[in-house]
Amino acid sequence: MMRRRRHARLPPASGAAGGDTDALQTDIMRFMSIIGLCLMAVFALVQGIPVQEQEVQLEDLQRQLEQGRKALTDIEHVSMQKEQDLSELSGRLLNTQLQLDNSRTTIEMLKQRTQQSAEQPIIKKRPPSAAAKPVIK
Repeated sequence: MMRRRRHARLPPASGAAGGDTDALQTDIMRFMSIIGLCLMAVFALVQGIPVQEQEVQLEDLQRQLEQGRKALTDIEHVSMQKEQDLSELSGRLLNTQLQLDNSRTTIEMLKQRTQQSAEQPIIKKRPPSAAAKPVIK
């Protein structure tokens, strides 16, 4: 025995109204399933686009990060080389300053000797001797 549907228990207002209701429900269910499939396809496409863009942006950021790291390494290398050069120049400057101080000390000593020798006459006057007297005849 076939079971009757619930709406079949109620007497239809007209004989064709029950069949129309079933057809309308079937059409609505088909429409809803088609809409659902379309929405699923659209959502899948929309979600796929940002993910691809994020992957591309992530690759760009990683490339930029690597370039930045390389530039930083180059800068550090140049900085260490300049620091070594500066250290070497500082040592040379210190040696030059020591030589300059030694030269100044030597110059001052020579100046003092020169002043002392200038204070003492180079030619000493000799007292006149008997031999040096002119003979008058």
